[in-house]
Amino acid sequence: MTYFNPDSEDAAIEKPTIALFGELGWETLNCYHETFGPLSLLGRETMAEVVLPSRLRAAIESNSATVYLCVLHLRSIGFEHKL
Repeated sequence: MTYFNPDSEDAAIEKPTIALFGELGWETLNCYHETFGPLSLLGRETMAEVVLPSRLRAAIESNSATVYLCVLHLRSIGFEHKL
């Protein structure tokens, strides 16, 4: 039998947030059991990699004008990252 705790982080925060992203049209995926390295489901080497560069690059290329303005803003507040 599986125990369900309604006060857990999963029930109180994670599942409602994932549902909201789905309603907003985002693709969601449960990666709780993801493995890392060359066979990673998302192409991550470690759990610390929270940005998926290949997906981010594709999104930037398909939304280049909007992203360009966002990059200018991020640079203006001191954020610098190389894709």
